[in-house]
Amino acid sequence: MNVGVPELTAAQRLQLESAQDWQPQFNRPAIFPLLRNALQWQTPIGRAGATIPDYASIAQDPAAYRGTLFLVEGDLARVVRTGPLAQPGSWEGSLKEWDVVVRRMPQIETAVVFLADPPADPKPGSRIEIVARFYKIMRRRDVTHGDPTDFPVFVGRTAQILRTASTAETPSSAVPLVLLLVVIALAGAYVVVKRSVRSHPASARRRLPDDAITDTHDNQDQREPALPQDAAEALEEMERRGKG
Repeated sequence: MNVGVPELTAAQRLQLESAQDWQPQFNRPAIFPLLRNALQWQTPIGRAGATIPDYASIAQDPAAYRGTLFLVEGDLARVVRTGPLAQPGSWEGSLKEWDVVVRRMPQIETAVVFLADPPADPKPGSRIEIVARFYKIMRRRDVTHGDPTDFPVFVGRTAQILRTASTAETPSSAVPLVLLLVVIALAGAYVVVKRSVRSHPASARRRLPDDAITDTHDNQDQREPALPQDAAEALEEMERRGKG
């Protein structure tokens, strides 16, 4: 039992049972008992009583886990500020949605956590840990590929940043950095090859068959001598060659 996290009351659990899974909406009456309970948590929030989610089991039978205290750990994908909810509360102006990548293999799986009193937004890619209660399975379009996807949704008060992502680790800058390194590598290879061709021109030529080499030398031997540099003599030589 986590002494800093009070249990849900009977009335709160009753209201939580009205949650509807596989629906896109989260702003429903069932979320409010979780938000009110989360704002009563004492900070810093301990991990006692919070278990690691079995996301596959939760997806198969979400009602069996509704309201259970879990420890959500993963890499932050994005932070979204939410608008006013259907019911007012102390969470107004501070409530945010944190999308957390909790598994990458065999495919990326993301958990959605609503925080009533979140810390300052960390950089995407930061490693985070959140104590939160399970709310529902929400089905909505994934922002990366647009397909309808089921997301486990949790509600907590705040989060702990285990490791802050550096600028190079953020999704927005990782790809350009890789491309820059590839361009530098290709440019370096081009310079090395070009210098090699200049220093060994004979070895860089395409090798011709023996008969082609012989024929080339014969043609060079049969070439007519160059024209005289004197203009008059050159003209006479051209007329002589034309007559020949």
